[in-house]
Amino acid sequence: MLHEFQEKDEKFQRRLGQLVRQSRLDAGLSQEKLSAQSDVPRTQISRIENAQLNTSVLTLLRLIKCLEIDLQDVYELYED
Repeated sequence: MLHEFQEKDEKFQRRLGQLVRQSRLDAGLSQEKLSAQSDVPRTQISRIENAQLNTSVLTLLRLIKCLEIDLQDVYELYED
């Protein structure tokens, strides 16, 4: 069962990173500009986009608010 959750978690992190990166690019923002708007360090944004970090809920909420991503869309990344 643990292995199943690990695979699902890793898949979610990759999908989340892709969503954050694509939304940032669609908004015309660099990582630096998103960092300034969200108060999330640029290096942390990079690690999220590259699926190298399991970020906190609060950080995720800051990013999706700045990028105007619907929370339901994030949830669906995990459920797919």
